[in-house]
Amino acid sequence: MQVLLSLLAAVLLGGCTSKPELAAAPRGPRPKFVSEAVDLGLFDSEGERNVVYEVRNEGDEVLRIERVDSTCGCAKPRFPKVLKPGERGEIVVGFAPEPVDAGLKVESVTVFTNARPAPYALQFQADLQPLLRLAPGTPLVVPIEPGGIASQMVALTPRRGTGIEVTAFESNDPRVTVEKVETGDGSFAVKLTVRSKGPGDFIAPLTIKATHPRLASLLYQVGAQAVRGPVSRPPVLKVPALSADAAGTAFPEVVVFARDRPLRVKSAKVLDPALEVTAVDPGERGTSVRLTYRGGWKRRGTRTTELVVETDHPAHPVLRVPIEVKVI
Repeated sequence: MQVLLSLLAAVLLGGCTSKPELAAAPRGPRPKFVSEAVDLGLFDSEGERNVVYEVRNEGDEVLRIERVDSTCGCAKPRFPKVLKPGERGEIVVGFAPEPVDAGLKVESVTVFTNARPAPYALQFQADLQPLLRLAPGTPLVVPIEPGGIASQMVALTPRRGTGIEVTAFESNDPRVTVEKVETGDGSFAVKLTVRSKGPGDFIAPLTIKATHPRLASLLYQVGAQAVRGPVSRPPVLKVPALSADAAGTAFPEVVVFARDRPLRVKSAKVLDPALEVTAVDPGERGTSVRLTYRGGWKRRGTRTTELVVETDHPAHPVLRVPIEVKVI
């Protein structure tokens, strides 16, 4: 009898046990994208198209889209700033590739909202068919010995049926010369000759001209990359805007290193009394040289000078880094 009573009590107690409560659904705004990746397929580099991402607020609070960034340098994205619960909207990104862009191009779109987790990563891709195919493309990186000479062939092939003709390929830098090469098949090809005057990297701008409105003046960049001796990152220190009255302004740092051996910076100076070296800090990726404007410039316009760095490199101890400052 005692056993039966115990079993009955256990059944009764078990039947009274409450069921576990279900976890409450998360509250707040919840963006839901119909598609997070868009494939444009074959795409004419001359064309333009809007990439559209449809978004719906599946939350129970207002969704605020704070900003949308893209990696393609496209037109400014358009989007609704506010979506109420259940409301739909569109994020529109305009895509207009360069006329020489070729092959598969994958771009990212990042959406910043008041929802968590954030931000949201979207994507689109296109297989680009260029108006003018460049081989190799731009920027072209040419390895070169300090004080040496390097050559590179560049072929320019207009798309069939467009009637486009290349009329000129011009160098805007005396360190790079351009020589047209006769191919016999009617295509346009040139031989680039790059001359290094000493240690250090440099970037040379070239111009391609062709009989098409979008190819009237196309920038082609050649980067000369020194394989030995000291180099700097960036190869040219450019300050786009500096007030003549802004004494004490710090410039972006210049990192000095070598690709062929460990490098130690012994000294650094600027060939302009208005600028001074304020720090030389060695690190794992090179030595950081920091400059500061002391004041004293009176005239507006572009000023040029040099940062002269002395190193312990046995073959090329001195590096000269050009400096360009636009004084406003």
